[in-house]
Amino acid sequence: MQALTFIVRRAETASAPHITALDGNMSETGLTTGDFTQENEPFSLFGTWLKEAQAAEINDPNALALATVDADGLPDVRMVLLKDFDERGFVFYTNFESKKGEEILGSMKAAMCFHWKTLRRQVQGARPGGDRQQ
Repeated sequence: MQALTFIVRRAETASAPHITALDGNMSETGLTTGDFTQENEPFSLFGTWLKEAQAAEINDPNALALATVDADGLPDVRMVLLKDFDERGFVFYTNFESKKGEEILGSMKAAMCFHWKTLRRQVQGARPGGDRQQ
């Protein structure tokens, strides 16, 4: 099994990867619906939010929904666990011979969404193709 780094960078053009924060509790959290690129340090903000989720969520605060597309362009989504992240992106593990691995390698496109229900917060990210990371 190899690690796959899910690269998410600050959006500089309309086609660039991006992270979006959607926050339903505007008065308590500061940042509301908007792009993480509005923050000076988006991964630092994500780290803060993940720590808050680890304290508040009962089960798997590092769980994320990972969406891919198959060879026919049909979407597929499943839950995976975040293993690590830094300014280069997010890391989760997959078997490249699995359906998920084949879809990622086949299209090099994926999207993810963390949902922290107790915090009324979610973070979305997309990787619209690019170099393969192993």
